[in-house]
Amino acid sequence: MEPPREIGINRPSLDWHRFRLQALTEHYQWNHATVREIDRTRPYLGVMHGDPFHDLCYAELGESLVGLASVTDGFTTSQILVPDHKLIYNVQYLQSLSAFGKPLACEMLACASHPPEYFGQPLSPGAVRVNGSFTSEMARRAIYECLGYGAWHMGLVAYTGSLPDGDWQIKDRPAQAEVKRIFHELRALDLLPDLGVEAAHGGVGAAGGDGGLGAEAGPLHS
Repeated sequence: MEPPREIGINRPSLDWHRFRLQALTEHYQWNHATVREIDRTRPYLGVMHGDPFHDLCYAELGESLVGLASVTDGFTTSQILVPDHKLIYNVQYLQSLSAFGKPLACEMLACASHPPEYFGQPLSPGAVRVNGSFTSEMARRAIYECLGYGAWHMGLVAYTGSLPDGDWQIKDRPAQAEVKRIFHELRALDLLPDLGVEAAHGGVGAAGGDGGLGAEAGPLHS
């Protein structure tokens, strides 16, 4: 199938949109079957990248929530929170995905903020945004919102590391101490089943290492 010359509100564009949703669903279905042939002991989680709930991103990403839920064992997510855009976005995101009744792992939570405590005064009209990472408040909100919706794992982007689109690290900033306090709180809850929480280096969602936060930066289980 070929894409239309111009994307718009018309039948060819709708057909192309449906084709892309179906194609990605079939890709995940093939991945699931391939993994199952090798290992039937572990769940296969479909990777949700980006924000399918913003503007035309659902069409641009080609991610059908219903399709992916039907061919995988659950979701692993990397939502980006923008507190001055929509404070309840994470709740809406988690509500949508958890409705399918499948495992949910938010392994690469990110936050694009402009906190005055380390970037100076708020942006003036017309100024260029410089992405920051989690504020103390947003780190606490994000982790406990994910926990409330049954997420098995929460990973924060990131302890250290910057990318061309912003400075995402929490090291040496107020959020670092807050995340450490949250880790202690979650340990005290003695949650079952095991819960994983970590602050990744360089935005990589691999659990483990102390991440400058002490032992609490790795998974909460051994």
